[in-house]
Amino acid sequence: MSDAPVIGIFLVDDDSDTLTLVQTILKNRGYRTMTAQDGEEALMRLTTDVFDLIISDVDMPNLDGLKLLELMRANGIKTPLIFLTAGSAENAEKQALERGAAFYLKKPVKKDVLMEKVAAALAKPASS
Repeated sequence: MSDAPVIGIFLVDDDSDTLTLVQTILKNRGYRTMTAQDGEEALMRLTTDVFDLIISDVDMPNLDGLKLLELMRANGIKTPLIFLTAGSAENAEKQALERGAAFYLKKPVKKDVLMEKVAAALAKPASS
């Protein structure tokens, strides 16, 4: 049995099929996962729980992913965030990266690409 700490990844998406699929992929690789259905629920959870990485959709009810990232940074939460979205807003990717997202991936994403970006985001130092 390994003494290595379990890495926790927080999944935020209003699409339950996406949550289930990504959660299964990550759990099969040994990651601990927790989920939220929208940015508002995620922000509340982030006040009490600490994660190593967040994977979030952009287009969600109540609080979208871009606003979630903005509020996280405003509150000193530096957890790396990967956007995984079907959203096609013209400047969403630019806004996401400017606000400090580690990566911006379009759905559907290949499992190996997702895992490559997860590893890269976990290896990056937290942004200031």
